[in-house]
Amino acid sequence: MTLPPELWAALDALPSAAEAASAWQRLQAAYRAQGRAEIDEAASALAYAWARMPATVAAIAEALRRAGPPPWRSLLDLGAGCGAGWWAARWRCPQLELCTAVERSPALRALGARLAPEARWLEADLRQPPSALPVHDGVLFAYSLGELPSAARAAALAWAWERAGDGLLLVEPGTPAGAAVVQAARCQLLALGARLVAPCPHEGPCPLPTAGWGWCHFAVRLPRHRRQRHLKGGALLGWEEERFAWLLARRQGAPLAAGRVLAPPARRGGGISVLVCDGQGAQQRTVYPRDPAWPAARRCRWGDPWPAR
Repeated sequence: MTLPPELWAALDALPSAAEAASAWQRLQAAYRAQGRAEIDEAASALAYAWARMPATVAAIAEALRRAGPPPWRSLLDLGAGCGAGWWAARWRCPQLELCTAVERSPALRALGARLAPEARWLEADLRQPPSALPVHDGVLFAYSLGELPSAARAAALAWAWERAGDGLLLVEPGTPAGAAVVQAARCQLLALGARLVAPCPHEGPCPLPTAGWGWCHFAVRLPRHRRQRHLKGGALLGWEEERFAWLLARRQGAPLAAGRVLAPPARRGGGISVLVCDGQGAQQRTVYPRDPAWPAARRCRWGDPWPAR
């Protein structure tokens, strides 16, 4: 994925911080140990922006692209970090007029006000969501719902759904834990009357937990920012692959894809093997050149609808 050049320019314009590399090491250690990290100083916020903001923008933008960008003119970004949601949404939803960014960390809010100055920045703790926030067309949880204590997630999600005039987009890390957060949110949103849009091709029980195919997640490849390579202190590849789990739910339903490709298709024995979820379960299909589905198999990529369009 080629990210907007304005994003790289905004990151390049940030001031240097000699302690950013050590701050990033502390953040990484906290993420590994606890699944979350407190970003409470300017150096940590800078390190987070350089190391994680491009991949977060890419994951949100890829989810919006695959879902078909909804017609949102206002967005409520919950756990907004330093503004990745605003960058992704204005890229994929050019009609967007208002973004309200809610973030608890003063350091991230201060940096976000610089990186995403057109957003309206508010202080709030999602463990105790404010009651006064108005309804927005869309609500975004990007790498934030899973960082809440597990006991607080259901209440935060229900509160967020009440403020979603049209729909809610959830993006989490593409790990088993991140996919479990999305799966629990899927069940809750359906119980609240939401209609799924993507990536699920159905609204029934998810077949993956009992099918032995692992967890539902996808990937997007993007270039690495030069300061990210510096932070990690090594000879890294010029690109990274961000794996993420996601879900878009709306109040009004839309036609669902017949299936979804759950893994990179693979060439095997003269055919192409495609792992597809079609609502009945995850099925490994091998398509050969004489099969009518051969052109679709040749075109499809991980995360695409099946049959490929």
